Amino acid sequence: MQDREYVEATMNQFRELIRERTPSPSPAPSPAPSPSPMLLGPWQPPTQAQGPPLPWYPPAYTQQYPYYMYPPYMYPPQQPLVWHPQPSVQVQPAVSPNSAWLQEVLYTPYSDDKDLKQVSDENDLISLRYRVRAEQVVSTPEFRDWAIKAKSKELLVEGNFGYDDCHYISALSLLCATLTQSFRTREEYISTVFFCGCHGKDDQDDDDEDVGGVAIMKSMILQLLKQHHLFDLTGLEKDIKLDSLKAGDIDQICGLFVWLVKRLPRNLMLVCIIDGAVHFEIDVFEDGLQKVIKCLLSLSKDNTVSIPVKVLVTSPIQTEMTGNLFREEGDDDDSRFISLESFPEINYLSAAIESDREMNEQMDAYEGNHE
Repeated sequence: MQDREYVEATMNQFRELIRERTPSPSPAPSPAPSPSPMLLGPWQPPTQAQGPPLPWYPPAYTQQYPYYMYPPYMYPPQQPLVWHPQPSVQVQPAVSPNSAWLQEVLYTPYSDDKDLKQVSDENDLISLRYRVRAEQVVSTPEFRDWAIKAKSKELLVEGNFGYDDCHYISALSLLCATLTQSFRTREEYISTVFFCGCHGKDDQDDDDEDVGGVAIMKSMILQLLKQHHLFDLTGLEKDIKLDSLKAGDIDQICGLFVWLVKRLPRNLMLVCIIDGAVHFEIDVFEDGLQKVIKCLLSLSKDNTVSIPVKVLVTSPIQTEMTGNLFREEGDDDDSRFISLESFPEINYLSAAIESDREMNEQMDAYEGNHE
């Protein structure tokens, strides 16, 4: 009996020892308040179905029944759209060309001064008969009207020297050289001249830089830039295609000439002279010559041009294409034509003295007021 009591007392002591060494449990947290009831319940992220991938049907099957709404797995998988930024294009600002740039683009291996000297040097090689006949031109009413009257702006002079006799420099070339040199002694005149006979040799072709209509226009533009240094070329690139201009496009070159003429001061007068036009009335040059003469004649009649523009074209023999350009349809006015074939035979020695006097009088008349 005593042993049983002893065992129970020992067990009670052991339980008390265990209870003392065991920490008391923390109080249980209060339960979270229940959310307010929702009509559709809270949003839950969609769960992805587990298992093998669903089959994919080829487009032929879906195209067979186009009006049936197929589940997504029946369409081919779509690649995600990826945006690739495009490189920005750097736009270079347009730069207006200047006179130096134009002179470089329109460079020609010759100059009008060189041609004038070449023509003057051949003065003694031309017979007195032809020289006197050419100098008679200045005493004709048609030439006086062209030189003095504002309404008379175009003049075509055709000689009768014979193609073999005149070669490439004729007596009319001497007349054109004399007129040009006289004009350039007066500040109110700007004169451009081109001698086709100096550049129309038979051994040259259409690719040469100093022949054809392109050569005529380039030369005249360079003469404009040389005689008038105050051109404002701002905005030229908007009206003229500079790339085509550099490539030698005759339409753009003619357009540049017109563009420059329209910007000359009102107190000036422009005289454009083409000598020996018949030398360019051949297949390789005719188209360019036609465009140049059309450009000059149109410019002389343009009311938007603020200055008088006078055009003189000469030829040692009768022309075809050039004469047709001067003859407007239905126009019977012959005041724009001079034919040396109609001149009477005269004493050439006395006529030479008289022609010199007439020419001096005509040059003096240019200084007067134009009607």
